[in-house]
Amino acid sequence: MVALRARRRSLHWKLSLSILPSPAPQLFQTPLRTSRQSYDDLRFAYLRSPDGGYPADISVPPSRSGSGRRDPSSQAAASSGPASNGVFDPLSLEDESPWKKYYKDLEVKKEIRKDVERT
Repeated sequence: MVALRARRRSLHWKLSLSILPSPAPQLFQTPLRTSRQSYDDLRFAYLRSPDGGYPADISVPPSRSGSGRRDPSSQAAASSGPASNGVFDPLSLEDESPWKKYYKDLEVKKEIRKDVERT
């Protein structure tokens, strides 16, 4: 009973937000596919870490970046570049470090996920 309500609620929101064009199910597939692709594009754009990888808790299709992690050889090459002063080091405490903002964003996302699961 609860699962049926959740499905109806999901369908209602999709119709209300004009994600689905009409109440005919055969017409739902194309807009849903387009909407899901847009969501995936946003997700992969905003969840990428400063080193180009993705967090372990999201699934990354192979077409995005292989395993989602950089290989050690490229990391060694990057550490000898202009960022070798520690600004791009994931353990850096510098205010300019992109990792500092990234870790702060991860904490906010964890809190949001907890709140969503509670409701």
